[in-house]
Amino acid sequence: MDFATTVLAGGLRSRAESLDVLANNLANTNTAAFKADMQQFQVYVPDWVAADPVLYEGWAKAPDLGKSKINFVQGSLERTDAPLDLAIEGEGFFTLEGGAAQSEAKYLTRAGSFQIGQDGQIRNADGLKLKLLPVDGGPLPPNFRLDPNQPIKFRQDGVILQDNQERARVSIAGVDAPEDLLREGKSYFAYDTKAVAERQRGFTLHQGMLERSNFDPMAGAVQLVNITRQFEMLQKALQLHGEMGRRVSEEIGKV
Repeated sequence: MDFATTVLAGGLRSRAESLDVLANNLANTNTAAFKADMQQFQVYVPDWVAADPVLYEGWAKAPDLGKSKINFVQGSLERTDAPLDLAIEGEGFFTLEGGAAQSEAKYLTRAGSFQIGQDGQIRNADGLKLKLLPVDGGPLPPNFRLDPNQPIKFRQDGVILQDNQERARVSIAGVDAPEDLLREGKSYFAYDTKAVAERQRGFTLHQGMLERSNFDPMAGAVQLVNITRQFEMLQKALQLHGEMGRRVSEEIGKV
């Protein structure tokens, strides 16, 4: 394969990968607290090429979407007035713990749509339990339950009130290096417990609100048009290059 074909093919591949990233972002525009992926390109060089300076010169001009980077910028907050919808303004994540069938599962999320069951536990639609902490430190007792028949109020510092009594505090996890989090599904992130610490400041908890996706669909639509045009231009250039090569071969054959 000649260098021009390598570069053009690399460009087509990178544009196709960009479309995959963009399509996922657009599909989750209405997913609560979804964090968009950002494209991060690097030079694509196969192992068998790296040792050859001549080949490397050609391959090193071929872009490759090495990985996508998650954009953790906060999305806008939308009022829902649902008493168990929660949104974090500022830094931090909700900590979710697995149910009976997922006792070992632990995730971080910014999506705060919850319900309270008859077991007195606050869970999301997937059955994952919102981690709570005691107001005054120490572990919660194993038999801790909230009253599902009593109204629940969440203070902005995360403290839960029932019948004017401080019952518990929502666990808000701080992450020093969010880029190390691994996406699980649409709004969950797997994490290393060593890299997470409980936060008691630097955030404001809002009851009756949800965080929206941080992806701008209008900007995404413009990006979609641009990527499609670039793909078409590269495809046409590759076709012209192939046609030129064919004509050169034919003319040489006539000499």
